[in-house]
Amino acid sequence: MKSTVLKTISALMLAAVSFGFNSCVEPEQPVGPTPEEPTEKVPSLEVRVKSADQTSAELEIKAENIQEIAYVLSSEQSDMTMPAVLFATGTKIDPSKASVKIEGLQANKTYWVYFAAKKDASSFFEEILEVEVTTPNYVFDKMLTLVDTEY
Repeated sequence: MKSTVLKTISALMLAAVSFGFNSCVEPEQPVGPTPEEPTEKVPSLEVRVKSADQTSAELEIKAENIQEIAYVLSSEQSDMTMPAVLFATGTKIDPSKASVKIEGLQANKTYWVYFAAKKDASSFFEEILEVEVTTPNYVFDKMLTLVDTEY
């Protein structure tokens, strides 16, 4: 009986050691590239003043995952809160454009440009962007000589 007990204990110890070794081994990882999880495309829109002269301003646009952009130029600052109004009354531009040039401005004046965007055909970008543009005054750096033409 003593030998049967020893054999049983030996078998149990061998099973425990074998289980311990197998549980320490990491499972095999798949070889090769793993499929990427689909990531949600987050829309973004940034606009900044690139340059301004006495009669025009160029604005730099960075748009990602945006379908369409519209802007309105105003000589007064206002609370533009409705993207639909901007699209109905504003100038529409392609979001792939890197910049937009606004012409017909007056020197030494401040303007506000309001931008709205569409994420897709039926939904608007959450934020209306406001960009302030101030045109410089005319600078006369050369002396002007008046000549009398009457003799």
